[in-house]
Amino acid sequence: MNYDQPGFYAVLEFVKRSPQPPGHAQPSARLNDWRVLIDRPNDFRGAVVTLSGKLGRNKSPFLLQRRPDLGEITQLELYSDTQPLACTVICTENVGDLPIDAEVEVTGYFVLARNYKGPGGRVQQAAVIVAPAPISFARAQRSLTQRFDWRWLAASVGAAAVVVWVVLRRASRGGRTDIHSLHARTAAPQNLAGDLAAWASDAPPSPRAAEEPDARDG
Repeated sequence: MNYDQPGFYAVLEFVKRSPQPPGHAQPSARLNDWRVLIDRPNDFRGAVVTLSGKLGRNKSPFLLQRRPDLGEITQLELYSDTQPLACTVICTENVGDLPIDAEVEVTGYFVLARNYKGPGGRVQQAAVIVAPAPISFARAQRSLTQRFDWRWLAASVGAAAVVVWVVLRRASRGGRTDIHSLHARTAAPQNLAGDLAAWASDAPPSPRAAEEPDARDG
């Protein structure tokens, strides 16, 4: 875009120096159809307008070559699916962190209409607005199907089913175990008398013995 125009510099400097936002002295015109800025530019030049669109491009802050004294500016490119043209917003504040596709609302001064080359080299039109910064923005909301791809879940379940099938198939190939072929690691003892005597000596007294008083206590 060719910024080397006296009218553009004048509006930019006014917005930069003004302590009040655009629209504080006069009501802004809300534009539902951006084409009026192209069809009737003289009627809106210098007027305060408000419009909403999606952020298609967010250029990093930069200085004007001929007016570096105005400080850094940020260039936003807004578009709308219902509008036949784009809108270039020159912000005097640093808004370079706004996310792409955010819903942006801007109130600023309409300066001029410009031509630019779009995809395929086709000449397109855009309205130029100067504002301190967007008055509001909202991040684009993605649907649940966009946030979560169910194909990944289906693939994971399918992979798990394959693993289970392979494990079961390998287990079935081993055949059943014959219990008659099982053998103890050590032989059983031939005489349990010693073990029983040791167990009896450690056993607690029977409940009956605990209840009957000793004759010697009488």
